[in-house]
Amino acid sequence: LTTSTTLTVVPPDLIFADSFESGTFGAWAAATGPVSVTPAAAMVGAFGMQAAISGNTPGHVTDNSPLNEPTYHARFYFNPNSTLTGNTQQDIFVGRNTAGTAIFRIQYRRTNAAGGTYQVRLAVLRAGGTTTSTWFTMTNNTAHSIEIDWQSATSATARLYVDGVLRRTLTGLNTSAYLLDSVQLGPSLGLVGAASGTEYFDHFESRRYTYIGP
Repeated sequence: LTTSTTLTVVPPDLIFADSFESGTFGAWAAATGPVSVTPAAAMVGAFGMQAAISGNTPGHVTDNSPLNEPTYHARFYFNPNSTLTGNTQQDIFVGRNTAGTAIFRIQYRRTNAAGGTYQVRLAVLRAGGTTTSTWFTMTNNTAHSIEIDWQSATSATARLYVDGVLRRTLTGLNTSAYLLDSVQLGPSLGLVGAASGTEYFDHFESRRYTYIGP
């Protein structure tokens, strides 16, 4: 008697996690620009990542752990630390496909050139262009947990959480042409010469299937 069995291998939920507690960027695939691991940036534990804003120079770390993912969750802690954005938005978290195309972004801005309130929003690439959420205002200049929930589908939903609460939802997005292959944490796009200050990042975690929370 001959029988056959089909095995379906389900990838584990956890993709990557790092809180910079090694004191280095050793867990990340690359570190680009004026970034460093420092106690001043710590929001969980003893160390965090500091990204110095030097005009339009990007400063971020890259994780290549995603492997053409159709679903993705990521959570990190962000402290804007009085950073000025020059009255424009900058990308502080970006997901890219194998071609290097930015398929989703979390963007941060101050509402005027001299300061103003602190805001974040979600931007998602879909068939025909990019859809952005309305801005969400963070109530103070301290640590905030920020989480994205993204999926590849013909009618996808993308969500933005701040401090463990669902703040923005985008629906009906045709993202089926895109799969996630890498992410960048830290200011990478949208930087201008008038931007200045130092941003803090910490406690990064990414998963395939489940909400992470603060």
